[in-house]
Amino acid sequence: IVETATRDGAVAIAFDIVFAEPDRLSPPVIARDNPDLPPALRGALSALPGNDAILARAFAGATVIVGQTSVRSAFAEAPAARDRPTRATSRLGAASRPTRHAPTPSRRDTVVRR
Repeated sequence: IVETATRDGAVAIAFDIVFAEPDRLSPPVIARDNPDLPPALRGALSALPGNDAILARAFAGATVIVGQTSVRSAFAEAPAARDRPTRATSRLGAASRPTRHAPTPSRRDTVVRR
């Protein structure tokens, strides 16, 4: 979807979801989690790129905005550190950093305003 929308001229792509965990349906994960698969099939699945790596490459070639969340609990950081606005960073690395094309949060509540 990201590659197609970018190729077709999308200026930005927004996902109103949080990518909170690695994809459990990536071919290498399926191979790892199913030891009873035939060895040739396990080898072929293990050799394929993971879905998260494919998504990260697509994100790197586009302007993408994704959801962000935080967890508030008794075990969370001190309020002063917790309430500081941060930029989304993850395993996606540079692909998750805001660019000049996407507005970034400027207030403590991290809501993007124009």
